[in-house]
Amino acid sequence: MKPRFDHRSIICLLVLLLDMLACSSASGAEQPLRLSRITPAGEDAPGGRQIVFQFDRAVVPIGRMDRTAAEIPITISPQPGCEWRWLNTSALACELGAANRLRLATRYRVTVAPGFETAAGARLDTAVTHTFTTARPRATYARFVNWLSPGTPLIRLAFNQPVTRASVERALAFTTNAGKVALVAYPDDLPRRTPRWAYAADPAAAPEPQPPGASDDDAAPRRAWVVEPVTELPIDATVTLNIGPGLTGAEGPERGIEQRTIVAFDTYPTFRFLGLRCTPKGSERSENLLLPELQSTDAFARRCAPLKAVALLFSAPVLNSVIRDHATFTPALDGERKDFDPWQNLHDWTELGSPHRRDRIYARRLPVRLLADKHYRIALDPTAFTDEFGRRLPAPVEFSFHTSHREPKLTVGLANAVLEQGVDSDVPLYVTNLEHLDVEYDRLGTAM
Repeated sequence: MKPRFDHRSIICLLVLLLDMLACSSASGAEQPLRLSRITPAGEDAPGGRQIVFQFDRAVVPIGRMDRTAAEIPITISPQPGCEWRWLNTSALACELGAANRLRLATRYRVTVAPGFETAAGARLDTAVTHTFTTARPRATYARFVNWLSPGTPLIRLAFNQPVTRASVERALAFTTNAGKVALVAYPDDLPRRTPRWAYAADPAAAPEPQPPGASDDDAAPRRAWVVEPVTELPIDATVTLNIGPGLTGAEGPERGIEQRTIVAFDTYPTFRFLGLRCTPKGSERSENLLLPELQSTDAFARRCAPLKAVALLFSAPVLNSVIRDHATFTPALDGERKDFDPWQNLHDWTELGSPHRRDRIYARRLPVRLLADKHYRIALDPTAFTDEFGRRLPAPVEFSFHTSHREPKLTVGLANAVLEQGVDSDVPLYVTNLEHLDVEYDRLGTAM
């Protein structure tokens, strides 16, 4: 059975709906306009090109979205140079040009005065104050450039914005067990080969030539500075490079607030010869044979495999040319051949571009494999054998070791070998030692 409505019921229903709509409109008009959020906000905000004011409802109709500063009851200090535009009906933006942005290290104060009104008559009835701070200076990256002495590292520091030299020297310091050591900062493009303390203590020790236009007194703010301690750090000590509040940027007055350790490292110990690194016969891994073991009576019990690399071990980096010129090998590394120089393809390279860690061992490989079943004697000349800092060995070094027979092994160099009569051919296989020959096969059935 269908329900029946007379005209009186319909009229009452329409009146009720109209009353509800009227009450709803009146209620909406009574609620004041409100700002939902303002961005950016907080501390260390990025230095962008926009400040956005988001209202809780539509304020303007779609149409003319650009506005002049006189039409916008908002003040910002310091003034960034806003170009005002409604992004949509409820979001207003202070936009900065392509060549402009919010200044870094700056605290901005925003005041939104009453004056915004919606088409329905809702108004922003109270002023809103908002503050935010753009990114303050901080260190972002540290890299070791060089070591000028065993206790003088050169460290390149990068920052999130240009900072002044004076503030870098004020906010950063090296710390050891003996206390703090101040540092000096240099522009990143200056060559540094002489420690500051060396020529500061001795006026006759002039610093290296500077590139045109560069100066140690260059204090212009930079994104990167190279720092070194004003005095040499203690030898064989644990050191930290720390930063505290006080970094000053080039754009704004807000100073850096970070307080942390940027990098930790150790200074170099006394230069010493430590021993030999080789692979003992029958082993697959190399081992360090330290000097006391090499000089003991049972040194010959640890025989080195001749087909594996052999290296000399030191407490500090040593150049290949120093080993070539001031180490004596018996028998000689050239195998007494007159047409062969084992060092001709081995060049010098430095290990001073990285931090040093306590008990680190610096290994220098010999340029060639050694002869099998030989008694080797190595002597280092203490009057001329130096590390990369020019420090000499404290005492003469002489030691002996023995190489083993070559491990028995059959090697097939070619998967398919063709031997043609009267024509030179590659040797299809070779052996290192026929005694106790064991042939291993891979999964394809080829001898290894």
